[in-house]
Amino acid sequence: MLIARDRELERISDAVERAHLVTLTGPGGVGKTTLAHAFADDWPHEAMLFSDLTALEDDDLAEGIAGSLWFASFSDLVDEVADRPWLLVLDNCEHLLDAAAELTEQLLEVSPQLKIVATSRERLDLPGEVVIRIDPLPTTGSPSPAAQMFLEAAHSRGLEPTDDLVDVEELCRRLDGLPLALELAAARTSAMTVAEMISHLDSRLDLLSRRRQRGPERHASLSATIAWSYQQLESDERLLFTQLSALRSPFTVGMAASVGDLDAAAALAIVDTLVERSLLVHHPIAGISTFRMLETIRAFAGEQLENRQGAEARLLDHLTTRADEMFAAGVMTQLAAPVELEYSFRNVYWAVETAIDRDDRERVFRLIAPWWWLEDVGHQSEAAELLERIIARWPEVTADTAVAWGILSLLIWDGDRCEETAAVAASSSGIGSAYGERMLGFLARRRTEWDSSLEHFARARDIAQEAGQGGLALEIQMHAGLALSRAGDLDAAVATLEEVIASSSDYAMPRAMATDFLAFTLLPYDAVRSAELSRSLLPLAADNVWLRAACNYTLGVAALIEGDIPAAASHLDSSIDAFTIIRSTTDIVLVYLCAATLFVRLGDHETARAIIGGHRATYPAKLGAAEQGLLERLGPLPVIEGDVPPMPADEVRRRLQQIATGSAIDPATSAVATGNRFLRSGDVWTISYDGVETRLRDSKGLADLATLLSRPGVEVAALDLMDAGVVSGDAGPSSDAAARKQYESRIRSLQDDIDEAEAAGDSYRAERAREELDALVDHLTAAYGLGGKERASGQPAEKARSAVTWRIRSSIKKITAAHPALGDHLDRSVKTGRFCAYEPTERVIWET
Repeated sequence: MLIARDRELERISDAVERAHLVTLTGPGGVGKTTLAHAFADDWPHEAMLFSDLTALEDDDLAEGIAGSLWFASFSDLVDEVADRPWLLVLDNCEHLLDAAAELTEQLLEVSPQLKIVATSRERLDLPGEVVIRIDPLPTTGSPSPAAQMFLEAAHSRGLEPTDDLVDVEELCRRLDGLPLALELAAARTSAMTVAEMISHLDSRLDLLSRRRQRGPERHASLSATIAWSYQQLESDERLLFTQLSALRSPFTVGMAASVGDLDAAAALAIVDTLVERSLLVHHPIAGISTFRMLETIRAFAGEQLENRQGAEARLLDHLTTRADEMFAAGVMTQLAAPVELEYSFRNVYWAVETAIDRDDRERVFRLIAPWWWLEDVGHQSEAAELLERIIARWPEVTADTAVAWGILSLLIWDGDRCEETAAVAASSSGIGSAYGERMLGFLARRRTEWDSSLEHFARARDIAQEAGQGGLALEIQMHAGLALSRAGDLDAAVATLEEVIASSSDYAMPRAMATDFLAFTLLPYDAVRSAELSRSLLPLAADNVWLRAACNYTLGVAALIEGDIPAAASHLDSSIDAFTIIRSTTDIVLVYLCAATLFVRLGDHETARAIIGGHRATYPAKLGAAEQGLLERLGPLPVIEGDVPPMPADEVRRRLQQIATGSAIDPATSAVATGNRFLRSGDVWTISYDGVETRLRDSKGLADLATLLSRPGVEVAALDLMDAGVVSGDAGPSSDAAARKQYESRIRSLQDDIDEAEAAGDSYRAERAREELDALVDHLTAAYGLGGKERASGQPAEKARSAVTWRIRSSIKKITAAHPALGDHLDRSVKTGRFCAYEPTERVIWET
């Protein structure tokens, strides 16, 4: 809730313009985070990152920040912000002041355009830092900004205080105008008058009447506000409130029930009360209710907790039992399992660390058993670091430690290290061996080593079945189907995937994923069915990032094939967003290439080249036969010459969003509106442009033009247009003196024929003579260079250039005679030579 903060926002904006580091300081609860969010929301650039440091620790701050922002590692974050105008907000730095300062200095050294806004109760004390102190809301005026916020907070809860404004102002003054204190007090207006609240504050929160700059008194004043709300709770509510301090945010009602030793219904009732009284924040994730306790409130609750050891022991047992349940059922049985792993990660991470510290080997491996799905939900670097600790602690490769090796290989995807850990896991037995073989299959598939990939997947499937992990076995068989698809074995791929779907009635995840893989496999051949399959999965995709990415990719390409450009742009944008979250590099490259074909169809070859420029060195090795075939189905990509800087991902997404919303489409020049056509029927071409239609007799030059119009912005080799009709070898000079005289004589004769035919009104005879004349003149022009020097004509590329150039230019002249506007457009837009292209300055789409 932002009230009376315009001046602070202006100060922050001015400071960010002139400095790279701006720190917002002030007491806890003053609204630093709210201001940082408000400023970030108005950041004029697309590139903005917001990281809450509350749950992070000194020793993992860099990787913790990277994980919270969905980067695989801190080095990836550094690479992303290195040379772009990013805004990074680091929220709640005070408990990690030295580490946050060191990390900030490191980022600013390698990122000259980066802007950092930090919030902290103390400055970071770095060179060039601009410090803006955020004060409490003013308590003067009528009504004062503090009173406005108090009343607004009450109204937002459906409450209508009837107290005298003088009492409201007094309460706000005694609360020092602190926004958090105002919100907590407003929550009580349902049961107390403002005057009654003032009397309670008089007896318990006298420190709130004094302004404190720093030190324990300031903390105590806010703690007193929390203490007052705490005292309003019933005894069972107070007990669970303190026990919740053992949890890391976010947490679920199930976790709350475990630390309080309550059943779920009783825990939910108390949690609901704590949310209503602003002691907890409701924080839904993918449709699942989770909760967060503000750090200052958590610190207060922790001080009141009498038996932390008991609460933590119950939490440890709860998390271990839940890991057992997920592993026994198989995370493949439920689409929401990856979401649960994501939101429970902080608490599970604590549990694994605690078990390692206690040398509790059995518990460690029970806790990490379902972790293999973390490959798709973030926190990879933090989980990998913990797995490295586990391997170092128990280095002997056994059936249980192989699980750690196998999951580690899934999380790092780091070349030799990844293959090494996967091989170690595969060499063992049990489910860890299945993880290792599965990863080796992925690596072989990424190298397009199809036979090797299928062998690894087969072994992994058999091991998973023997271990009783039927869902995992089906998921592995599904990946084998995708390998067959990418290898170009359509029949085997379809049969494998349909078998997985038929066998997956008890396993939601492999059934959904196999359905999507089948949609992908059929995409180049049956876009309508592919879209139907993917559309059926969309209701399930809300809880699974990977499925959301894959469905939107398939729907985007299907729409592109069907010619629905706005729908294609919308789905491809969503796909890029989701694939970026799970860092699936091969899929990201493929989506980018499909997006490039979309811009080619719009005639925006500059954007297409910029998109491809960042990936042309890698995509041929990453794509199999299926992907290459799909790109051919969508149409050729433009040729890239020289170094083309890659277009940033956020800019690609911005342009796709413009197309999706129609803001980048001018209806006046839409091909759908004008009905531009370049179609052949028998020996006659029907050509429509700008509402005018004409018909011309068939010629090779018109066929060449049709090819170019169907591929705007794409350079097509003249040799390809010639259909290999040129023999190789150097035939020497293209025209000797005698032949040249014969050409000149024939040209004069044709000129006479044209004059006679036009005088007689014989247009057909005149057109035929004019075609032959144009061909002879263009051929002589091609045969002689500057100063009349003859060209060598026998090289295939030269012959193709010469022949294709004159027949295209001759056809454009015929079009100009029949349709001047189109002739002028083509003359300006068609480039000829060894490579020919149609490159209109405006967006024009043709039906060809």
